[in-house]
Amino acid sequence: MLDLYLKDMQHCADLGMVLFNRAVPKEESMLWSQPQRDRAFCIDRFEFPNKSGVNPQGNVSWLEAKKACEDATKELCSWQRWEYACMGNADIQRWTFGNDPMPKACNWTGGAVQPSGFHTKCYNNIGAYDMNGNLAEWTLDSEQAGQAYLAGGHYQSGAEDKSGADAANCVKRSWITKAADDKTKLPFAGFRCCKKLP
Repeated sequence: MLDLYLKDMQHCADLGMVLFNRAVPKEESMLWSQPQRDRAFCIDRFEFPNKSGVNPQGNVSWLEAKKACEDATKELCSWQRWEYACMGNADIQRWTFGNDPMPKACNWTGGAVQPSGFHTKCYNNIGAYDMNGNLAEWTLDSEQAGQAYLAGGHYQSGAEDKSGADAANCVKRSWITKAADDKTKLPFAGFRCCKKLP
């Protein structure tokens, strides 16, 4: 019901996170059913350490990202959850802010990491910032066993690469073999955490 939905939103907000779900009940007559809740989750509003106006932590290995989320009683986002959250409540869109290019909306040509939330147009309709550009974000897994993605592009990705394909959109991913590279640190690699609803 609407009351439970609002309670779930508040639960995420109390953790400094935002609620992702595909179904948004706008009135009491719309159900917030258990199947809908099972697909919903909280995701950090900003890249780790999840603080507005603070530079997110780059040069992080997959293993360090996973442990930091676990230490915060959260979990590193799966690639599917990351991708869904990036697009917000839209069925599919290229960037957090929509499908129309806005070259200066996000930090994908800045040459260095910038404070979380600095690019005030680089957020989506659930309130998550910097999922395109700034730092590429580790995901827990990928479509291939033993691999993880770096999702969302980073401060040097560029809004469009030379081939015209977008290098920093919600579904563009680079994969890394975890078995070989789970301790590898990359200056442009960061992360954010997810958490299941109680």
